[in-house]
Amino acid sequence: MEKSTLLKIFVVLIAVIFVIGMFNYFEKEEVKKLGAQSLVVVENYSVADGIAKGKVQSFGSTIYVTPWNETYKAILNSLKSENQIEYLNIIGDTAIITIPPKANVSYIREKLSSTDADVFIDANVVFSESVNFTFLNGSTKMMSIGAIEAKLDPQTPLGEMIEASVTADVSQKDIKNIRVSIKPKVSNATVETTLSCGSSYQMQGNVLWENRFMNTSTYASLLNTSDDKINYTRDDSVILPKKLNDNESAEIRNKNFSYMFYIMEDIVYVNSTSKSQIESDLSSLGNNFTYPNSTINATFESDASNIESIVGELNKTISEMQMKRNCEINISAVSINGTKYYVQQNARSTEDYLDLIKSAGTDKRNVSIEAYTVGRSVTKIVILDIQ
Repeated sequence: MEKSTLLKIFVVLIAVIFVIGMFNYFEKEEVKKLGAQSLVVVENYSVADGIAKGKVQSFGSTIYVTPWNETYKAILNSLKSENQIEYLNIIGDTAIITIPPKANVSYIREKLSSTDADVFIDANVVFSESVNFTFLNGSTKMMSIGAIEAKLDPQTPLGEMIEASVTADVSQKDIKNIRVSIKPKVSNATVETTLSCGSSYQMQGNVLWENRFMNTSTYASLLNTSDDKINYTRDDSVILPKKLNDNESAEIRNKNFSYMFYIMEDIVYVNSTSKSQIESDLSSLGNNFTYPNSTINATFESDASNIESIVGELNKTISEMQMKRNCEINISAVSINGTKYYVQQNARSTEDYLDLIKSAGTDKRNVSIEAYTVGRSVTKIVILDIQ
């Protein structure tokens, strides 16, 4: 083979080796890059709970009126002529109202107060402080949740403080799936309202020990109700003057009193109604025997004109009797410390059983209530007393 030919072959081999080396270099570099990109840190999330405190920062441009009624259109047309609203869209039983940036949301809410509807606006609630989350194992972690959107009454002032229960999936560096439930504030108030009482009654009282074997059907007949509406708890116990020691307990058992079916440390259970017999048989224990009352309660329907005679009959055999009547109270607005709160629809009508004296008459009454509020809305009412 000629020398020139060998030289050409050698040059080609060098070139091939160089090209292969280049491919190998870039392949290694690419592997390095891919390796760096594949180092993904896997976050482990656990459910944790906490309490967050924030404030109402701003309102959005949407107001909701529910349930919608076509008679409300006149109010909205008036507000539109005042440039307080831009668009109205009805979806199902809800009116979705778009308002301009300079709309007076308090004024709009006041105009809508003549309706029976609930009124809400999208509000931006900012939680600037970190939340101390607690995990199921008791460990804690401080994390920020930022801001949430909540539907509040438009009368809620900007800057109003909001407290919320927060549940989220929390890792060492991240938080996701944040669930927020605003906690209502609880305040006491007095409102003037009219009672609307029906024909449903509730009776409860005590039956004397010696009368405890009474027939509940007698009461069902008197109340014109079924036996299953009578709840009677009979107490066959007798509380002894002292605790029994082992010898005293054995002595009583050995006497085999036919009316005594269970003996405890300081109580015996009997099917007798004779106090004198029991005290005679157990005279060695002392004199201060206690005979507990049995309890009875019932619900029934009656005309109000019959209640007085029913109460008279029941008082013959029932002691410490309480008779109550079912009454409904409707409250649409509440004043708390001079500030007006609108009551949400599901909280306006409150029913309770009131004693006969307080349920008498249909005139306006002062009602003491416990009001649960979120923003300027009352979400729940508990009746405390009626004067």
